[in-house]
Amino acid sequence: MDELKWVRNRIKINFNALKRFVKNRTSSLGNNLTAPFVSIFLSSSSISTISPVLSLNKPFDFKSLHSLSYQEVIFRMIDTLFPRKFFSIDFALASRDRDFERFRFLGMSKKPVLVSTSFSSPKALPSFSEFSYPSGIKAVLKSIEEHEEPKIPSYVYDFYEEKIKAREALRELYLKGEDVYYLSTLLSVGVLGEIKNPIPTRFAITAVDSELARFNISFLEGKEQISSPMAFFYEAFFNEFFIFMFPGAFEFENFEFWGNKLIYDYQFGKNKKSYSPQAGAYYATLFSVSEFLRKIGKTAKVMVIRIISKDYNIPLGVWQVRESIRKAFNNPKPREELEELLKKKGLLRRIKQRSVVLNQNSILEFF
Repeated sequence: MDELKWVRNRIKINFNALKRFVKNRTSSLGNNLTAPFVSIFLSSSSISTISPVLSLNKPFDFKSLHSLSYQEVIFRMIDTLFPRKFFSIDFALASRDRDFERFRFLGMSKKPVLVSTSFSSPKALPSFSEFSYPSGIKAVLKSIEEHEEPKIPSYVYDFYEEKIKAREALRELYLKGEDVYYLSTLLSVGVLGEIKNPIPTRFAITAVDSELARFNISFLEGKEQISSPMAFFYEAFFNEFFIFMFPGAFEFENFEFWGNKLIYDYQFGKNKKSYSPQAGAYYATLFSVSEFLRKIGKTAKVMVIRIISKDYNIPLGVWQVRESIRKAFNNPKPREELEELLKKKGLLRRIKQRSVVLNQNSILEFF
């Protein structure tokens, strides 16, 4: 946790323009709003704050945000209302609380649902975290009413009705083509699993990335190795991503450079013994890497290097890591070109000294 504390302390945010923007939005809101419900956020697992996320602009999805600039993404994300309601989760589950069940069904919807809300005490409180995306206006929720039916696939409703382990449900829904963002919401609001307990959103995101990565890596066991090294690169939102793959059974190592600070983690095979010091970013990267290897049907030793610029002073959440890695696989590069770039940045020697993958006899000839 020392590394994460260091990262948090490093983040220095200039709130002025953001506060003005959110303040102007807040003053024009009043105490009622009709807007699209785009997501839901749970803050803890006993006495929970549950917040439907309402977009004050057009609804966004994470996959499309890469076409925007860093500043545009931030303003799009804080242009949201988080009207919060407090629940005792145990009581809500035992009593089948009407509002809680309504939130659950909204979370099950595949598409944004138009809702009307009334709320009190709207406040301009933009907040930022290395775990989740920026958020804008906070308020106390009084009532919420749908203007249309949530669009819930019948097979998702079946999982809600049946007692099937969350792991099995996640795998089946993933094979049906459901993306990690929808699956994280389903897990968070307690749709999946035998007990149907909701869990905090940040834990649900990491759990889905971790479980589906393990599932994909299991699929790779016994598969053919890549025949020659591969290299990829992607840059977005003041983050650079270098990916190197080498022939061999699956191994994965991830470097994060925050200035001169290195946070490193490694695993062999599908199982990781302890929680990563890189937190959710590690599992988001691992998922996207495993997804690519499953897609090509081959296994590899993988090294990922993420370089975070000092200009990345407002974290966007792990979604940008996940999507950047996905996009990197559409941008292959000559390995020597990326090595030279790392050398110019003064990082290549540190990487070689720390790397488990590179210091194997089978790899030395390549790097």
